[in-house]
Amino acid sequence: MNQKQSNKRTSNLTARTVKAIKPEATPFRVWDNDLKGFHIRVQPPGSMSYYFHYRTETGKAVSYLTGKAGTLSQVQARDVAVLKAAEVTKGHGVQAEKKQKRNEAKEAKLKTLRGLIENKYGPWYESEYKTGRKTLQAIQRQFAHLMDKPLISISDWDIRKWRAREKKRGRADAGINRELASFKALLSKAVAVRMNGGGCAAIPCYRILQPPPLPIISNR
Repeated sequence: MNQKQSNKRTSNLTARTVKAIKPEATPFRVWDNDLKGFHIRVQPPGSMSYYFHYRTETGKAVSYLTGKAGTLSQVQARDVAVLKAAEVTKGHGVQAEKKQKRNEAKEAKLKTLRGLIENKYGPWYESEYKTGRKTLQAIQRQFAHLMDKPLISISDWDIRKWRAREKKRGRADAGINRELASFKALLSKAVAVRMNGGGCAAIPCYRILQPPPLPIISNR
């Protein structure tokens, strides 16, 4: 049996080495050299139990009782520990998969103009500006045809068509440019959040915001 400087006792836990273990005045553990986490706990009266130590997905330490010495052999207790280790590994994989799906669902909500406004930009904008709600309502009204379109597919051409339609309706350039500025601010915020790692990693850098500056986002 080896005893490291940390006082963590280790050994190749076999029937022979377990039989040679003697109780002491205080409880102690002997850790197996081969199977990580597998160990035997020895109580002062002499009773001994096998455990498998592991950590959960959240980092919580758990000592799982695999059996009592005398009831289970060392081999049987080790087999139980091996099964538990496989279960823990599988559980970690399941948790990682669930986390990935949650992240994907969260990102999916931000892939359309409507999702971006409702789940990210809208709450922030309304809390920052007194006229935030009114401005957002104007964006939703004026760009209703783009609300459920994937953000990655919103292009310069979409905005040019909108501008032409509004001018045909007789609207003044000042009003059109004001709404374009609000729209630009929304998309700029989306790109800023993405670049700062704020949970919008799936949001692209939209073509209408990429350099060189395009006329559709100019206030001129």
